[in-house]
Order: sequence, then C-alpha cells, then structure tokens
Amino acid sequence: MEAPRIDKNPGTYPSGTPITITTSEPDVAVYYTLDGSPPSLGSKRYRGLILLGPDTTRNGKMRLRAIAVGPDGCRSPIAEADFERATGISIRFRRPDSWSSSYIHYWETEPDGLSTQWPGQAMSPGPDGWDNLKLLGQTSANLVFNDAGGTQSEDLSVNTRDAWFLDGERWEVDPTRFSNFLFPGGVSKALVLSMDDGPVQDRRLVELLNRHGIRGTFHLNSGRLGEPGHISADEVASLYSGHEVSTHSVTHPYLDSLSREEIATEVGFDRTVLSQISGADVRGHAYPFGAHNATVIEVLRESGIAYARTAGQTRDFRLPADPFAWTPTCHHTGAGGLADTFFARPDNTLALFFIFGHSWELDAGEPTNSWAYMEALAQRLGGRDDIWNATAIEVADYVRAICSVQSSLAEDRLYNPSGIDLWLRCKQSVIQLSARGSAEGYFSHSAP
Repeated sequence: MEAPRIDKNPGTYPSGTPITITTSEPDVAVYYTLDGSPPSLGSKRYRGLILLGPDTTRNGKMRLRAIAVGPDGCRSPIAEADFERATGISIRFRRPDSWSSSYIHYWETEPDGLSTQWPGQAMSPGPDGWDNLKLLGQTSANLVFNDAGGTQSEDLSVNTRDAWFLDGERWEVDPTRFSNFLFPGGVSKALVLSMDDGPVQDRRLVELLNRHGIRGTFHLNSGRLGEPGHISADEVASLYSGHEVSTHSVTHPYLDSLSREEIATEVGFDRTVLSQISGADVRGHAYPFGAHNATVIEVLRESGIAYARTAGQTRDFRLPADPFAWTPTCHHTGAGGLADTFFARPDNTLALFFIFGHSWELDAGEPTNSWAYMEALAQRLGGRDDIWNATAIEVADYVRAICSVQSSLAEDRLYNPSGIDLWLRCKQSVIQLSARGSAEGYFSHSAP
C-alpha cells in the first residue's frame, strides 16, 4: 500500500494555509499526527483539510505524519512533512461605520522594529469587511487604530500571529465564526451568575438559585473559609453542588502588586485546596478587585486556570474575546434593567448575560440590591427553555471548542476536535456537531 500524499511541500507558509492528504486507493482510512509522533489507529482520523494555524502548530511549527490503513488492516509507510507559519502578525480590524479608512500606529514591537509616524500604516480593506495589515517580522506590538483624523481606538496590544480586533477586543480567531453556532440544546442565549468571596449569605443565595433552576459560579478565598462571616471548608462540596467552585486567591490581595512566586502561591494553592474540598477540578478565577496584568495572566495559565473574570462591565451580551480578560455584562444591581433587552435579542446571534456581584451586598435592602430584588430577577431569568443556564467554565470551554473547529476549503465540512458536543445552524435546521466528529452540509462564509 502506498503512503498517503501531502499536497504541500515542506516549508514556510502564511497562517491559514490549507493542507490536504490524499490516497491513491479507495476505502482506506488516514490517520495523522501534528507533533512528529508516529501515527497509529489511535491518532486523529483525517476527515478534511488541515489549516496551518494556532491550533495546529506548536511555537509556529508543525510536523505532519500520516499513514493509510486498508479495510484488511494493512498499513502504508509513513508520509511526513515539516511546516512553519510565516513570522509576523496578521491583523484584521473591523472598522466602525463612521470611519472612511483605517490606519495602525504601533510601537514597542518585539523584536525591535521601526515605529511608524502618525497616523501609521494604512490598512487594506478586504472583501469580507475586515481591514487587514501584516507586521512582518514582529511577534508582539502595542498599537492604536485611527482614521487619520481625530478618531482613534484605545491603546491595544497583540502577541499572537493572528489577531482580529472587534469592538476594542482582540480575538485569536475570526469572531464572525460564532454566527453559525448555538449554545447547547440549540438556543442562542446563555446566562452566567458569578459571585465572589464565599460569605455566609451564599447559603441563602444558592437556595434561591436552586429554586429557579439557575446555576452559579462561586469564587472562593480558601484562606478565609471558616472565618467570621464566611462559609466553612466542610460545607463547600454540599453547598455548591450543581454549581461551579472557582478560585479568587487565598487571601484576596491585589495580584498585580505581587511577585510571580507570590501570585503562584495565591492562585495555585487556592486551586489545590478548593479542588480537594469541592471534589471537582477547579479551573476558573475571578481577579480580586479586578486587578491583573500580563504577569498575573501568565502565572494563571501556568497554574492550570482556564479563564479569569474582571470586575468591569460591558453593558452588552458579548462572548469573551480573551478568556483571561473576561469582562461581565454587569453587576447584579444593573441586571434588572438589562433583562428585557436580553430577552428581546434576536435569535440569529449568540448572547451571553454575564452577571457578577456578592451575595453579602443583598443585605443592603436597596431597590436594586436586596433579596427581594434578586428573587424577582431569578424569577424572570430562571426556568426558561430558551436560555442555557451555565457556569462560567462551561461557557469558557464551549467558546474554546467553537474556536477549535476546522473547516474544509469549500466550507462544506466541519470537524470538531474538542471533547464537547456543539450545536450550529445548517441551512434551515439545527444540527449537533459531536465531539471529535464532523458534519457535512452548506455553511455560510462566516463558518470557521
């Protein structure tokens, strides 16, 4: 049996380059690896093209190895080729409707590159609605978008090979891919309630949420458990059963003021203790006081954390562009005023209502900060079959799974490499894209 054929010669190619594997014989299966390890029947089965991108390379490199296996179990020799993504940063920017053009002014690049004079380099409009520009030879940069006049974005940064900037947030995948997807069960709306500190008032809040079918994410300080006004370590597993337990550091410091070692202790020890006493793998985080910086995020990643919530407010229903700078929709005091807007959202786009706060605040007895207010809010949001009641880690994992989906060049086949089932629209119906499975059909040009 002949070895499979890899359609690209080894070499360096732009990000997004498709690579296909073909065979000369019918009824054979192809199995492949991307890290240079020998392919076997336990490797990924080839079901469509492979895109040279952040999900298929390590440090920008891919060593593709593939074998063909016949119906009788006969195996071919191994085909292999080494690929590398071209250096540089590919930047896409969705220009506001009021801008007639867009420019990038950048500085503090790595490795050192020449900064441009204001307004910077002109971006090229693309047919897909994204203006684009490639910073050749760069691996990171600070930048600002502007219209060469008096309008500009906030200062932004990029340290990935591919970046899409939409509404002031950086994505590592084209965010328009989400227009095809739905939340579990085929719904377009999701609700997350995220509460901090582990006060004794959580007992009352959990009972309230359980009555209305709402699941919460509770960020705890392991060093404060059992202190006056806080729940005890012994009740964590039973109290938060059915909800998510997440880290909030051991002692609730400003993490951005600590050394790397201190950050690792505050987060890593908190995760270890909470995982032990809750009986579940704790992978989420909320920044105490919302304070964080690049070092904090780096340590969180190293500590096994999958997302981190800030203390800001978007006042809208966007998905997280960066899971480590995840800004919620609003504080719970503002949720009542946004609920009707959330319900009225059309079903053609995903909408996440992400509410944060503290249960101890509800003792204030104020119109939008009381137990009666929270009861009324839970009655409005809970028990609906058109809303996915989720925890923050479930949403983070689901979004990450969508980002990992691969498509064929003709966009008529999708492959889901994650371990999570996904839902999406196909023509006029809703289909399920099973974990590590594929789906065929026509998908719009916003498909991944």
